[in-house]
Amino acid sequence: MIRGFDCGDYASFVNGALRLVMEHPCDIAWVSKARFPSLFIGLLYKRVHGARLILDIDDDELAFVDAAEPHGIADFIQSAEALDWDAPYGRRWTQLAVGLVAEADHVTTCNPVLQARYGGSLVRHARDEGLFADAASAREDIRRQFAIAPEDKVVLFLGTPRRHKGLLEIAGALEAIADPRLVLCVIGTFTEVDLERQLRARPGLRLVLLPDQPLDKVAAFNAMADIVCLLQDPESRIAASQTPAKLTDALASGTQVIATAVPPIEDLVLARPYHHRAGRQGHPGPCRRDQPSLCRG
Repeated sequence: MIRGFDCGDYASFVNGALRLVMEHPCDIAWVSKARFPSLFIGLLYKRVHGARLILDIDDDELAFVDAAEPHGIADFIQSAEALDWDAPYGRRWTQLAVGLVAEADHVTTCNPVLQARYGGSLVRHARDEGLFADAASAREDIRRQFAIAPEDKVVLFLGTPRRHKGLLEIAGALEAIADPRLVLCVIGTFTEVDLERQLRARPGLRLVLLPDQPLDKVAAFNAMADIVCLLQDPESRIAASQTPAKLTDALASGTQVIATAVPPIEDLVLARPYHHRAGRQGHPGPCRRDQPSLCRG
């Protein structure tokens, strides 16, 4: 069951969080991400009901708000500004949330980089295998919807398109190959307008752009694809600690993957350059052409 509440300002957020916690007690509160709104609710459960608080960290949240370091409560209060009360998910509240990580009873992380930083247990991203197995039968139908012929080769990017994720490099490579069967399919709403404009301006690129799609379509779109490229910028703070969800989606669907061996996924990429896969429970092993593979990029 999903429970939620509307809030238009900080006061209504706090009041809604208090009502939620008081009306729906629990023994364990598992909070997703070190962001203040969710962590605040988790801390209320801990203080009000004595619940154990587990915090799952799957990103460097400070990198997303361009902050160098977390804040303790004293530092936050000392430098508080009136504008801070407009956005509990904003920069300084995120710094405070990361500063409160130690308040959790236990931490889970999704890759070795974050585990080394925050400790706790390593819990990889996972997918429902049955859902992805069923999606394979929809491959031909969904390709027809977007005028993709059986002989076409679809390079899929599914997620939030950002410059550090290598989209322009992928587009340039496809143009250089100059094979008319190649199609770059980008599924996700652009937050960087200039990036979208640059992709559309490439005359030699077959491009399919779709906005954010429902989560239950992720398996089908991955089944539509022939390859997923994860060409991340090694200099990016975000890429330095993030395990892309589309990596998990691609491997679950059996789609081939070319990936930059950035630290968060480096343990999933074997030293040999081609045709390796992440096996069951994340253990690497040799692969065949018909199995999901990770190739170093």
